[in-house]
Amino acid sequence: MLQRFSVPDAENPDYLEFLKLMQEKAAVLTDEVERLYALSEDLYEEKNNVAEWMSVDFDTMHALLHALQQQPADAEQILKIIQNHLDARAGKRYPTKRKTVSSTALFEQIRDQRKQYDADMKALFTALQETLPYCREDFQAHRELLPILFALSEDIEQALWTKKVQRNALSFDDGERMTLQLLSEMQDGVLTQSPLAKALSEEYQIIMIDEYQDANNKQDMIFKLLSHGCQKDADGTLQYGDNVFLVGDVKQSIYQFRLANPKNFLQCVRFAERESQQTDQPRMRCIKLNKNFRSSDAVLQFVNLIFSHIMQGTDTVSYDPSEWLYPGATSYQSLPEHRQGVEVAFLPETETADFQVIWITHTIQQMLQSGYPVLEKNGTVRPCQPSDFCILLRKGKPCQKYAKALESLQIPVKKVEEQGYLKAREITILLNMLRILDNPLLEIPLVAVLASPMFQFSMDEISMLRLLDRKASLYFVLSVAAGDAEQLATPELLEAVQQLPEPFREKCRSFWQIFQQLRTDSTTLPLEELIREIYDTTDFLSVMQLYQDGEKKRANLNLLIQYARQYEAQGQAAFTGGVTGFLRYIDALLEHDRDLEQANPSNGADCAVFLKTMHRSKGLEFPFVFLAELETEFSKQDSSKKMHVSDTGRMGLYLYDAKNYQKYQTLSYLVLLKEKKQQLLQEEMRLLYVAMTRAKQKLFLPLQLGRKEKMIARQLQNKDFSKEFVCRAAVSSANCMAFWIWYVLYCRQDAEFLKCMHEWEARRPLPEETDFSTLSISYTAVSEEQLEAEQAETVADALPEPDAALQAEIETALQFHYADTAAKQLSLLSVSSLTHDKTQTEPEQEISWARPRFLQQEALTATERGTATHTFLQYVSFSEAEKDPKAALQTLVQNGHLTEAEADSIRLLDIRHFFQSELYQRVRRSPLILREKKFLVQLDLLLPKMQGEEWDTLKQQHNPESMIKGIIDLAFWEQNGFVLVDYKTDTTRDMTALANRYRMQLRLYQLALEGITGERVRQCCLFSTYTGAVVLL
Repeated sequence: MLQRFSVPDAENPDYLEFLKLMQEKAAVLTDEVERLYALSEDLYEEKNNVAEWMSVDFDTMHALLHALQQQPADAEQILKIIQNHLDARAGKRYPTKRKTVSSTALFEQIRDQRKQYDADMKALFTALQETLPYCREDFQAHRELLPILFALSEDIEQALWTKKVQRNALSFDDGERMTLQLLSEMQDGVLTQSPLAKALSEEYQIIMIDEYQDANNKQDMIFKLLSHGCQKDADGTLQYGDNVFLVGDVKQSIYQFRLANPKNFLQCVRFAERESQQTDQPRMRCIKLNKNFRSSDAVLQFVNLIFSHIMQGTDTVSYDPSEWLYPGATSYQSLPEHRQGVEVAFLPETETADFQVIWITHTIQQMLQSGYPVLEKNGTVRPCQPSDFCILLRKGKPCQKYAKALESLQIPVKKVEEQGYLKAREITILLNMLRILDNPLLEIPLVAVLASPMFQFSMDEISMLRLLDRKASLYFVLSVAAGDAEQLATPELLEAVQQLPEPFREKCRSFWQIFQQLRTDSTTLPLEELIREIYDTTDFLSVMQLYQDGEKKRANLNLLIQYARQYEAQGQAAFTGGVTGFLRYIDALLEHDRDLEQANPSNGADCAVFLKTMHRSKGLEFPFVFLAELETEFSKQDSSKKMHVSDTGRMGLYLYDAKNYQKYQTLSYLVLLKEKKQQLLQEEMRLLYVAMTRAKQKLFLPLQLGRKEKMIARQLQNKDFSKEFVCRAAVSSANCMAFWIWYVLYCRQDAEFLKCMHEWEARRPLPEETDFSTLSISYTAVSEEQLEAEQAETVADALPEPDAALQAEIETALQFHYADTAAKQLSLLSVSSLTHDKTQTEPEQEISWARPRFLQQEALTATERGTATHTFLQYVSFSEAEKDPKAALQTLVQNGHLTEAEADSIRLLDIRHFFQSELYQRVRRSPLILREKKFLVQLDLLLPKMQGEEWDTLKQQHNPESMIKGIIDLAFWEQNGFVLVDYKTDTTRDMTALANRYRMQLRLYQLALEGITGERVRQCCLFSTYTGAVVLL
C-alpha cells in the first residue's frame, strides 16, 4: 500500500482514478450544456444574451473535458480553466429579459435546467479546486500515518489474540484465518497451496458449493486451495481446479455487510468463458440456467425491462439477454392476463396520512373478500388466503404500521420483530422475576413483576402500597401487607395496612406465598428447573398465550429454558453463580447491544400476511408481493466514516488540520468513498432484483407521486439516453429504489403511463425493444379523495356510533362494587381447574432439592412425554408433518418449542396415528381450521345450557360472574357446523373411561366455542394418540 503513495503524483492510481471520476462528471455536464446551448440559439429574435451566456459555459466545459482526457492530465491547466471561467462570471448575473423571447415556456425550461447544471458545475469546480492543489500533501500524510495505523492495528490484534487464548475462545473470523494459514504459503509474493492443502485436495472427488455468490474473499480462497489441480493465472491469481461445482446467482448477492464479494463469482465465470474460447476441453465451464419456474411471464418481462436499463455497465454484472429470466412455468397461460403481471399505483404525497399503508392494506382486504384467484403449481385455481400475500420493505422499522393497519382490518399478519429477544415483553417480565428472586430490594423489577400478567396488580394498587410508607422499601411494605413482617413494622404502618381492603390484602398474601416459595427454590433448583417452576406456579405460559402473538410469546419463553440449560452446561467462566451469574451474563449481552435469537413458531404462520424485509425474503415465494416504501433512501453511513479501506488493501483517510482547525477529505478518501457508494448502489440493485423475483403471480408497486418525483421527471426530461454515459450517470444519481422504477417507466412512456401522468410533459421515449413490446403494465392513479374515503370507511367500520344505552350500562358497571362473598372467589378460572377432581387432596409441599447430575439424565416421566406429544401437535405445521414427521419434529426443536430430550421421547407412531387417521382427512378437506383457539368467557353465559348433577355442583362452588379461560386444541368446519377435537396422550386402551374422564371438559369447550363463534358445534371428539382411536362424545 505504501508503494502506491511513493510513485510520482501523476502516476498514482488514486490520482488517476480521481481524474477519471471527474472526467465522467464533466462529460455528462458538457452534454447537458451543449443541448441547452442549441435550444437557446433561437430564443431571441434580437440580441441573444442567454445564448452568449450558454456559449461561455459551453466553451469552458469543452476545454475542461479535453484537459481531463489528456494523458497525463495537466492539473495546473485544469485549475486555470476553472479560474478563468470564475473570473469571467464575476459580478455577472444570468439574463432575465423575456420581452422579446420567442417562447416563454422555452425560456423558463432553459432557465430552470440551467440552474440545475450550474449547481453541478460549481460542485465539479469545487471538487477539483479543493483536491488537485493538495495531492502531494495528501500522499505525504498517508505515507506518514499508514505505518502508525498498521502498527496500532497489529498491537490491537495481538492483544485481542492474547485474551482469546486466555479464554480458549475463537471467533468465526479466526477459524477462517487459521484455516487459510494452514492451507496456503507464500512463494515469491504469490499465494500457493501448502503441502497440507495439496494432500487434502486429493481426498475430495468433487466439491459442491451452493449460494457461491455469498462467499467472502477468505472463503473463496479456502475453496480454491482445497480444489484438485488448483492453478494460477499469468498474474498469479488462484483459480479453481477440476473438481469444483459452483452454484449461484450473482444478481442475488445481497450480503455485502457480511463481506460477501460477488466479484469472485464473476471472476470464475469470466475465467470459464475465456477457457471455453481458448480450448475445446476447458477445465471450467459456465452453465447458465435462465428458466424461471416460479413467476408468470408478465412479472419476468417486467424484471427484465427494469434491470436491462439499470444494471448495464456496472462492475459486477451486465444484465444483457444472456442474463434475462425466461418463463418455465406453462400453467400461467390458463390464467386471464388481468389476474397476473405487474400493477403500478401512483399515490399522492401528503404529510397527514400514509397513503401507501392505506392502499396496500385495502387492496389486500378487497382481494381476500372477493376471493381473488390463485393459480396452484398443478394448474388448479383456488381463492386467495392471507398467506398468499407478502409486503416487502427495505427496512424493518415501518413494518409495525403495516401490521397495525392489517390487524385493524381483522387480517392476520406475521411481522418482523421490531425488538430483539431480550427486549420482548414476555422475556423482560421473566428476567425481572429472576432479578427480584436474586435481590428483592430492586424496586423497578419488583413493580414490573407485580404489574405484569403474572400477578396483575394495578398501578393504583402498587401506588397504594408505596404510599403506606415512602421511606421503607416496597418489598418490606409488601411483606407487612401480606402479614409476614408485622413485628418489624411501625405502629403507623400497621394501622395503615389494617385499613387496606381485605381482597387486596389477600392478593398480597397470594403473591407473597408464591414469591417466598420461588425464592427458596432459587437456592436449591438448577436454573432450568427454576424457570419451569415459575411457569408452573404462576401459569405464565398460558396467560401470555392469551395475548396477541401468543404462540410467539410461548415459544420465546420455552426457548429461554434452552438458553438457561446451555448457560449451565457451558459453565460461563465469567458469569458463574446460578441466577446471579445468569443475570450478569444477560446484562453483559444488553450492555454490548447483543441479543439472543428469537423463537420462530410455525403454528399460525400458514394463515397470515407476511411482513418481511427484502433481505429476509431471499429464497421465499408468494403469489402476491407488494414492494412498499421504495422511497426509503439509501444509507449514507459511508460519508461519515473517518477512513475507508477497500477489499484490495487500499486506504483513504479523513484528516484533521490542527493548525487551521479544519477537517478535510483526502484524494484517496474521495476515490474510495465513490467506490463504496457505487458498491452500495450495486447491492441495492441486487436487493431490488431479489425482492421483485419473489412474486409468482402478481407484483404490486405503489409509488409516491410528489415533489421529489416531479423533480426526477425534470432531471430526466430531454436527456439523450442513447449515450451510455448519460444513462450511467442517471442510474448512479439514484438515492432510492423508486428512482430506478421512475427512470425506466419515464424512459418507456407507454400510453397508459402517460394517461396517468397527464400533468407531466411527454418526452420522446427510447426506441421500444421488441422483447418487451408485449409487456402490459397495469397503471392506477389513485387520488387523495379515494384514499381518504377508504380510510374513512375503515374508521366508520371500526368505530360505530356510540350506543347511549350501552354507554350507560358500561358506566353503571364501572361503578359496581363486589360483595364480600364474590370478592373472595376466583375471578379467573381455567377449564382444567373446573374439571379437576376436588376430592383429591393436594400433598404437602416440600423443598425441592437439586437433583444429582446422574438423576438429571433420567428419561422423561410419562406426564412429560405426554406434554411433549401434545406440544408437537399444537405447534407443528400439518402439511410438513404429514410428509415427514421426523423432519417436522426437528423443526420444532430448532424453533424452541421442544427440547432434544422431549423430541426423543415422542413416539413417531403416535404422530402417524393422527396423520393417517380418517379424522385428519376430514381436517384436510375443511375450508376453515382453528388451532389452539384461545377463549375467555364469563361462566354465567354457559350456565343456562348446563344440565345434570355435575353442573349443579359447578354452579354452587363458583361465582357465576367468574371468567373461564382455556385453549381448544383443534376445531374445523364441516358441512353446517364445527367439529371440536381434543388431543389426549393418556396411555390407556379403555376408551369408555377416557370419555367419562373428559366429558365435562369437552362440554365446556363446546359451549365456549359456540359462544365466541355464534356457530353450533355439531360434533365433539377425543383423539387418542396412544391408540389412534377417535372417541365421539
